Amino acid sequence: MRYIDVYRQVKSDILSGKYAANSRLPYVVELMRLFCAGKCTIQHALNLLKKEGLVQGVQSKGTFVRQLNEIPVYNSSKRVDRIGFLSLVDFIGGMSLPYFAEICIGATSELQQNALPYFLIGCNNKTIFEVIKEINSLELNGLITIELDNDIFRREIECLPMPVVHVDMLDFNCKGRMIVGNNIQGGELALRKLFILGHKKILYLNHYSTRRKRIEPMGKIRWEGIKKEAEKIRLTGVVHRAVSMEKEKAEKEIDLFLGKYKDCTGLIVSSSILFNYVKAVLERRPKQETKDFDVVVFECFNSPEYINEKPVLSCQWDGKLMGRTAVNTLLKKGKEYPKIQYLPMFLQTP
Repeated sequence: MRYIDVYRQVKSDILSGKYAANSRLPYVVELMRLFCAGKCTIQHALNLLKKEGLVQGVQSKGTFVRQLNEIPVYNSSKRVDRIGFLSLVDFIGGMSLPYFAEICIGATSELQQNALPYFLIGCNNKTIFEVIKEINSLELNGLITIELDNDIFRREIECLPMPVVHVDMLDFNCKGRMIVGNNIQGGELALRKLFILGHKKILYLNHYSTRRKRIEPMGKIRWEGIKKEAEKIRLTGVVHRAVSMEKEKAEKEIDLFLGKYKDCTGLIVSSSILFNYVKAVLERRPKQETKDFDVVVFECFNSPEYINEKPVLSCQWDGKLMGRTAVNTLLKKGKEYPKIQYLPMFLQTP
């Protein structure tokens, strides 16, 4: 086993509570047996955990788990007046994604109306301790995460002594409040529309994370809505397949699935990034071959989209409202907000 795999597993066990704060980790020899790994591998993994601050070595006694709340965090005021936006998505690149841009525009305009400063913190390839250093240096006391698709990182963030609101991420284990689109409703709407248009065979394309080897969570929820609607209208010809997020690999997989399920003339696509890959694949084909296709994509497009000059349907939600709601929830303005707020979805036709 590689040292990075040992590190990730032990870190996950610490954050899940398997190894409690102040408890001793198994000795190196025990970890070697547990992970079937060599001494150097285990020591390298422990060094990473020490560097990150999750554990500390005590001479002649072993390696002990630190308490996350031992990390000093700036929070001088009970009033939330300096807000940080956290995301694994690069903020500059993310603004090219319509839904991401809409959320940011809605949130920042609301903060500007309240004359409150805000700061953007990219979290990709950073440890929680690096992020906390940024939070401290900026003297933040309220956080809004956007599509923070990393359950361990979210758990770490929620240990900080300040309010947190998660946007576009649904995790029932979260302590913070969440604001998401009603993705089950969206899945129902998408399937119903294609059925009304006459499609009896429908392919739903979702994507998986190559790095984390799992299907994108919002896409899974949309599939639940699609299945629910299919049962309601007694439609059996619905297929769910996941493809890579890497362009070249994704396009090959899409081409493969479109060939395998050639009777599926209705397509539901779970994101704008995946839609771009689907569009590229279909537009390499003759127009006559794609004329019977209808496509629904989950995205807040600002302008009409077409594939081979045929309009694309989009299943949308109000991204600006999502951003504004996140700010008002964080500031607790107007009323007490429920733990999870679902914003309605709707179909947009060009």
